[in-house]
Parts: sequence; structure tokens; C-alpha cells
Amino acid sequence: MKRILRKKGAPPKKFGSGVRQKRNNTSKLITKFMAPVLAIVCMAAATTQVAYHTLITVRTFAGITFKVYPVAHAKWSKEFPSKLQLTPITGKLILEKQTYSREDFVIKDKYTLIAVPVRVAIPGDLGVKMTFVICDGKSCFLQKIETIVSLK
Repeated sequence: MKRILRKKGAPPKKFGSGVRQKRNNTSKLITKFMAPVLAIVCMAAATTQVAYHTLITVRTFAGITFKVYPVAHAKWSKEFPSKLQLTPITGKLILEKQTYSREDFVIKDKYTLIAVPVRVAIPGDLGVKMTFVICDGKSCFLQKIETIVSLK
């Protein structure tokens, strides 16, 4: 064992024993090449759902109109179930219904809309959850929207 020499009165070293160990080359390779691969895998796992739509919310005198525009090569699927669920979060909002199904949606060529009658007694927030399916020529994709709409 090697003896570490230090000046008289100097504090002892806290880290290391003075004997240096050789680093394994495989650990260098793993840290150099696997870290970027793991980062890419984590990013891919975080972005699993692709949005094939654009949601536009319009406040009207009678309530709210939600318009969903699919991307250019896709269409709203009439066969799969669609659902809109509304929950008042704050304020006093008077809703006719809290859950809307496929029959309540109006499906056009370029967009789909649903008009929801809402009366605002006390301004507040409305939680919106919408699920539907967008299909292109090859496959169909389940879409989920969760947002909050402020009503004044």
C-alpha cells in the first residue's frame, strides 16, 4: 500500500485513498452510446398520442359550441362511439346535460361540432372531456381531449 505524503498541519484528504483504479472500457461505451438511446426511448414513450385534430371552442349566447377539425387526410369516424363529458368546476353553471353521446354530434365533411346549452349564473370554469375516433385511409386513432373552459 502506498503512503500518502502531506504537508505538516494540512487536513487529511476526504476522497480517495491515493490508489487509482483503472476504469472499465465497457462502462465508457455504455455511458457514451446508451444514454442518448435511453433519452430517445423516453421521449417516444412520453409522446405516444398524436393529435389528428384541432379543437375550437366558441362561446355563443345560448352556450358553447365545440368544433373539431381533423387533419387534411383524416375524417371523424361515425362508427365508433364519441363522448363529451362536462363537469362544472367553479362558479354556478347550469347545464342541460352533463354527458353527450355520438347522436348529439353533428358531423360535416370538414369538421364535427356539438352545441352545448349552458347558462352562467356565477362565472366559473367548466371541465371538458371528449373522446372520439379519427380515421385516415389505413387506420383509426382514438383521440382524447381534456381541457378547462372559463365562462364569464
